[in-house]
Amino acid sequence: MRDNKQISHPRLEISLLGRFGAKIDGVSINDNRWSRRSAKSLVKLLALNPHHTLHREQIIDLLWPEDSWETAVNNLNKAIHGARRALEPDLAKGSHSTYLLTSKNQIILDSPGSIVVDLDEFEKTANHALRNSDLEAGQKALEMYRGDLLIEDVYEDWVYMRRESAKILYRKTATKTAEFYASNNNQQASIEILKKLIADDSSDEYVHRLLMRHYAETGSKYQALKQFEQCRAALLKLGISPEQQTIELEQIIKRGEILPQKPAVSDSSAPAVSTPRIKQLTFRSGVVKSARFLPDGKTIVFSAAWTGEAAELRTMRLETGELETLGIKDAEIFSVSPDGEIAVALNPKYVASRRYAVLANLASSNDTPEEIIKDVNWADWHPSKSNESLLNTEQLLAVVRDCDEKTSLEFPIGNVIFETVGWISHPRFSSDGKK
Repeated sequence: MRDNKQISHPRLEISLLGRFGAKIDGVSINDNRWSRRSAKSLVKLLALNPHHTLHREQIIDLLWPEDSWETAVNNLNKAIHGARRALEPDLAKGSHSTYLLTSKNQIILDSPGSIVVDLDEFEKTANHALRNSDLEAGQKALEMYRGDLLIEDVYEDWVYMRRESAKILYRKTATKTAEFYASNNNQQASIEILKKLIADDSSDEYVHRLLMRHYAETGSKYQALKQFEQCRAALLKLGISPEQQTIELEQIIKRGEILPQKPAVSDSSAPAVSTPRIKQLTFRSGVVKSARFLPDGKTIVFSAAWTGEAAELRTMRLETGELETLGIKDAEIFSVSPDGEIAVALNPKYVASRRYAVLANLASSNDTPEEIIKDVNWADWHPSKSNESLLNTEQLLAVVRDCDEKTSLEFPIGNVIFETVGWISHPRFSSDGKK
């Protein structure tokens, strides 16, 4: 009688990008199963080969070039045994291996199902993206590149050439994908890719030029010129100067000849997609603790601790860039009410990542904060604050604070509406105040 059951064919997956890893049918092989470093190196070598097979002498020349022939052969046999045990811990002595085969003088990495090597998949996807100008494939290839090839084997000669080849392909694909995004007026997505490339190689002048142009196209002239200075400094360390093309681009940006790009006009039948545009507003070193828009939409109030200074409240007019210091130090912002009152966190202290501060109300930038309650983690204004309600300040604020070894959400202050032994953070009212 014929058995119609489907036979399972195990799938072997090898990860070479970043750190080495292996899976069989989606289950990772624990690192402690690799009893010998040479066993892992053997599998890496075979996975790197397009046909997953190498002659014994090739393996010996790569892994044990300085050893005598007898010692090298013994090392190879131990590596084969160790690799089989790692891949098949239940393999009986004398049984044929499913994944590591020997045929005459060939050592073969095999699987009854399929072998998937992430490096092969990356190279195939990246080359497709470059040949076909395929944005989706380019983005997929970048996601597949989890790190340089076998980073734990950085000093091994047998990895070096393949690592550099993969890295060049990655940078080429990333640069081309960034250009695809820019051609679709998505400069911000392009910038994010290019910034990663510069972080990896600060001397790549072509990438610097792309960043300069994209910053100028998004209205960030300052950032574009700053990118030129970073480029010049990186090249100076190598004893060279920027190319004429880079210098000319800097002059064009200085003269304001690159105008911000307008968003691409989309098909009216397609749903509208909004691409965020980011503009840097502050340029000093330090930390911006918190920031909120005031109700006019033209002013930002924020808390910043510049280098060597305590955190202090400031406002900035977006139209002019004018900064005003409010004279309130060691303070952060909880929330801004619809009529412009600011719930301030005075003297915040952080314990086990939780913030404890004095909740105070700042009615206007010219006033002194009026303290309300201590040891508050978070606070938010109810939207009815703008309705000239007869309720007082305490009845219009929701707060999060600790009480009796629990964290509670209170509204109004003192009325617990939810509590937990866990964590509550970032409370916000819905626009109608009902949630």
